[in-house]
This record gives sequence, structure tokens and C-alpha cells, in this order.
Amino acid sequence: MEIELVNIKFQANGVIIAPTLVYFADGQRKQYLDLVIDTGGTSMLISKHALAQMGYTGFEKSTVKSLGASGTFYANICPLSKFNFCGLSFNNYPVKVWNAPQNHHVAGTIGMDILRHFNMSINTDTYLATIEVNNLTKERHDYGR
Repeated sequence: MEIELVNIKFQANGVIIAPTLVYFADGQRKQYLDLVIDTGGTSMLISKHALAQMGYTGFEKSTVKSLGASGTFYANICPLSKFNFCGLSFNNYPVKVWNAPQNHHVAGTIGMDILRHFNMSINTDTYLATIEVNNLTKERHDYGR
């Protein structure tokens, strides 16, 4: 696996939005979703509305107990057929379903379950976040790159 750096420009408000390639439920079609990088979040979240538009169904049947900043909550789980984030592909990855409003400006978040595979530096002078696959991930996993 060769080292790949991804630079993401962010706004002065500090929110880092990473366009993430997500495959539809059919595993063939794909589209970019705007996901916020959330280093305080434990899990990847995608909005219920975005998942439904991409053909995902039946996730109401699978629920997991979660811990968030406001306490314990229950979330549905939806296995994504595939998504690519900063050079790594993840297949049949279980994400938590987020009950965001339909007109929300982002489709979800990338949490530490994904970010743990990367090193990230944030330069607030240039408003640039640099993300690269970390050495542990390079040594232990082949994510189909």
C-alpha cells in the first residue's frame, strides 16, 4: 500500500466536511455524501433520509445501544454495501442511522471507528486538514485499494 495524503480545505468555523463516496444498496451506483469529520464521535452516522434515497431498507429491525454526548440512546444499524474514505474502501460496513432533518446540509459524520485508520493534522493557519492512512492499518489490512 503506497502512502496517500488527502487534503481537505475547511471553513473558518472549523467544520471539516469530507466528500465520501458511498455505494447504493445495489452495490453498483454510487454518489458522494458530505460527511463531517467528528473526532469526538465514536461511530459513523448517515442520515435516514440519505440511506433511503440510496435504496437501503430494513435497518429499522436492527438496533444498538449507544453512548453520545447527551447520554445513552438507541440507534438503528445499516450495513453499507461499500464506501471509500480517503483512499480506503470499506465493504458491508455497519453504520448508525441518524434521524437528521431531510434538509440538513450534511448527510452524516465520520467517527473514530473510521478515523482510527488514519493520521490527521489540522492547520488552522491555512484551513487545511491533511489525512493519511496510518502505519497500523497499512500493515494489518488490505481494504481493496
